[in-house]
Amino acid sequence: MVLELSAEQRSFKQSIEKFAAEIVAPRAALIDKTGEYPSDVIHAAAGHGLCGVTIPKPWGGLGRDYISYALAVEAISSPSSSHMPDATSSANAGCGGSRAAR
Repeated sequence: MVLELSAEQRSFKQSIEKFAAEIVAPRAALIDKTGEYPSDVIHAAAGHGLCGVTIPKPWGGLGRDYISYALAVEAISSPSSSHMPDATSSANAGCGGSRAAR
């Protein structure tokens, strides 16, 4: 059994960590303080391909495995745990505008 991330998973993890650092982290404290729904962050996540991580590509998702899904949840929840519910529901179920959610 291989217990290491594949090259593709490592690349995906780096990409999501960069997204979390550049998009989620700068807004996290204000969102946590105000309780504002971060629709701009969710839209940015959709633009980054995070809506439908495990949904097959033909249905508008990324078609990735559940390890990649867990990596996305971990990376997004790192700067702000309040984003984790949005990340987990959006990443696996698709965002409202995606083909996968229709």
